[in-house]
Amino acid sequence: MNSIVFPCPCGNALQAPPEQIGQSIPCPRCGGMATVPNASADGFHLVYAPGMQEIGQPMSMEDIQQALQVGTLTSHDLILWKGTWLPLGSVFELPDPAPPEIAAESPSLPTSFSQLPPIPGSNPKGLRQSTSLSTKRKGPLSALLIALAIVAIGIIFAILLIVRN
Repeated sequence: MNSIVFPCPCGNALQAPPEQIGQSIPCPRCGGMATVPNASADGFHLVYAPGMQEIGQPMSMEDIQQALQVGTLTSHDLILWKGTWLPLGSVFELPDPAPPEIAAESPSLPTSFSQLPPIPGSNPKGLRQSTSLSTKRKGPLSALLIALAIVAIGIIFAILLIVRN
């Protein structure tokens, strides 16, 4: 989608789709209305960096230069330049961003499951818990339900035998 990027009279960079040429749109900075021109203004571009809206952020060249100086934009962020998204570093001469510093005493990462701490509430020895039907752990209600289930199975078998004969 081609956007038209242009300045509001207050200097804020705005963007609009070509369908809005000649229409007035509100400026989010000053609240005034700005008329969408036929083409993008010189010195105004769409820029994309992680965390920005997907269609890009309208910015003036001054805003881009300031963002580069303070580090909110880097050479790897993108600019819509002559209809193509390009890294800022390929359009402007910029130094590559410094690699992140890694502390000399970084914690080591586990390389096997045995090096991981146990999950709270889990069986730390990894032993399988018994799945047998024990009435000692289940309580009297569970024992009653088990007995009723056994009786019901017996009745079903008796009915099947009678129907079969």
